[in-house]
Order: sequence, then C-alpha cells, then structure tokens
Amino acid sequence: MHFKSAVILCAVIFFSSARSTGLNRGQIVRCMKLYAKQITQTAIFAANITNIMKNQFGIEYPKHVFEYKPNEPVYVNLKNLFLALAYEDKKISDSFEVVMLTPFEVHYFLNVFISHPKHNNQEGYLTGHQLFYVFEQLQLTEEDKTNAVHKMNELRVSYRIKVDELSAILLQIQPEIKMRKHLKEKTFINDIISRLDNYKQDGYLTYQQLTSVFELLDLEIIQKIQIEKLSGYIFNQADFLFIMIEILPNGSGLTLKQVQEFDKLYRQRLINPREIKKIFIGLNMANESHQELMQFRYNRPADKELMELMIVTAQRSRAVNPKDEAVLSTQEVRSLVSTFTNLNKGQNGILSKAEVKPYVEGFLVDDPEVLTKFQNDGNFANLPPLLRLLAKDVNVAEFLLFHIFKKSIN
Repeated sequence: MHFKSAVILCAVIFFSSARSTGLNRGQIVRCMKLYAKQITQTAIFAANITNIMKNQFGIEYPKHVFEYKPNEPVYVNLKNLFLALAYEDKKISDSFEVVMLTPFEVHYFLNVFISHPKHNNQEGYLTGHQLFYVFEQLQLTEEDKTNAVHKMNELRVSYRIKVDELSAILLQIQPEIKMRKHLKEKTFINDIISRLDNYKQDGYLTYQQLTSVFELLDLEIIQKIQIEKLSGYIFNQADFLFIMIEILPNGSGLTLKQVQEFDKLYRQRLINPREIKKIFIGLNMANESHQELMQFRYNRPADKELMELMIVTAQRSRAVNPKDEAVLSTQEVRSLVSTFTNLNKGQNGILSKAEVKPYVEGFLVDDPEVLTKFQNDGNFANLPPLLRLLAKDVNVAEFLLFHIFKKSIN
C-alpha cells in the first residue's frame, strides 16, 4: 500500500523520464534496423551515424563516444556502436523502469556472440545451430532455450529455401560417394520432400521443413551448419540482443541481505570489475570457458554501476526466497531505481537531505505510526531509521533498504 502510493506520488511530481543506460527493447529494434542499413548502405550509414545517435537515441555528444572506422569490419564497427549506445545516457525513451539489458549484459553478450564467428572465420554472424550452441554455453534453462528458439523462428519467419537449391547444396557438402550418386537423381530428393508434412508443392521449404530433411538424411551438425550458412539462415549480434531481451527472466528480486551487500559495495566508491564478474558468475550466466569474456568498462560512476548491478541481480537471480522474508520484486527494484534517479535532480548519484525529505515524509501521510515502527523494530536494527534517513544524504542502496524495511513491517 505505502510502496504503491509513494511511487504514484513521485510519478506525479517527478514525471520526467529518468536518464539511464542499457538498451531496452525499442532501442534494440532500432539497432537491428541499423545493422540492416549498414550492410546495404555502408557509405550512407557512416555519413549519418552522428545524426542517428543524436536524433534517434538522444546521445548529446556522439563523437565523444563512438568513431566509425572504415578500415574495420562492419560487425566490429557495429559492436562498438552498440556498446556506446548501451553505456551512454540517452534522453530518448530511456528509463530504469523499462525492461532492459544493462550495459554489463550488453557488453558480455556481445563479447560472447562475436567470439564464435571469429572462431569459425565468419563475418560477424552465426547460423541457427551455432546460435543454439551459444544458448547452451550461457547456461539458459530448458524453458529459456525453447523460448529462444521460438524467437529465432519468429525473426526468420520469411525464410525459404528452394528445393533445387537445397539439392545443389547437398551435392556440394555431402562427402559420401554413394549419397552423391543418389542426390544426382532427382527422384531421390523428391522422395525426401514427399515425406514432409504440409509441403505445398511450390518448390520451396520452410525452416521447419528443412530440419525434417536434416533428420531424414541423418546429417551431422557441421553439415547442418553449412546448409544454414549457404542458404541464409543466419543471425547477427543485434538479432542476438533482441532474443536475449525477449527471454529475459523475471528473476526472484532482491532480499534484505542482498541489498545490504550492495550498500557495502557502493561504499568502496569505485567498484572493482572483479566484483562485477563475481556477481555474473554467481548468477550462473556462463560456463567456465566463457567467464573470461566477462570484461566490462571500468572507472564509471559507482552509483550508476550499483543501479545496474541491482537490476541484473534482481532479474537473473533464480533463488527461491523464504515466504516469510521481505523481498523487493524485480519490478519494484526497477521502479525504485527509476524513482531515485528522478528525485536526484543534481544527477550526482546521492539524494541530498532536501531531495529525500519530501519523499520520505509522504509515507507518514498514510501511516503516522510508521515512525514508531521504524524506530522500535529490533529485527532491523542495522537499517537506517526514518529519522536518520531524513537527516542524511542517501545512496541508492540505502533507498532500497528503506523500502524493504518498510515492506517488512507492514
């Protein structure tokens, strides 16, 4: 009740969108369009990238954060562009309250994705089977992997391959002499096609029908990948980010203990990248071979990093919290972080006494006894009482501590 009314109150008073980092769904869709434009109109894209960053994403000084390098491969330029978009504050459609991939997630996912085409000597793309292997390396749940495959199919719903083209590709890649002899006979491929469900006799196969051909021919993974590569069933890094935000878990939120740990982390003032990596490893976001790809930009404001880490932890934690324990849900964490940034008019990552006082006093309107509860509840003696919160500057972790404590005594 109090949490909801206070958030509504602040939404009315502080209605301007909080500037945040990361990439939300709409921004990732724009990235996908940028990728398509870059592939087909490289010169035009390079000339207009500054205006695109400023007008479509709201980055005030694009040239300070991204430089297009014509000598670099397309996918390298685009990776650097996406990182710049993720790490920078953006004025347009940017808020911590909106579901997003944080800069840490974007950076890590791009590192993971790009490492695989490099290994396979491919120009920044992966086939469907290669991408599924990446999902396994990221230790997604079975449900998330299934959802990821559904999103892949939705992205390539218009994919078609000619039966004659498939026959030619099979002739090209099939190593067995006997099979090659059969493939040269049109009756063989027609026999295979005739066994498919829902074949329209139009000379084209959908991807689902193609996978049935894979099974009927008992092809090896490498052969399936070659067919996907030659027939265009491929995905780029923007596609990958889109899939990852579409299957983003709700998570189990943040407990009192977790928020207290984040408060301790904030007091280091400069968050060590090793601490960030430790959090990602603790969230089981990759197998051991991919942990070296957890490389992030450092020397960023500790308050912004703390906000992002709290959101990542809330939405990716799989822990089952005790029913009698006060927990901030993932959506509550996003809302509170967004509210904090709206209150912080100085954008210095700390709420001054003047900034926090009207907000905290809003709780007393609905429940005058809350002051006594805050002061007398012995189970939460380590939390800042209401009076102390009213009389000091507050960081974002303390702001969340205030709310989780408030939630626990209602």
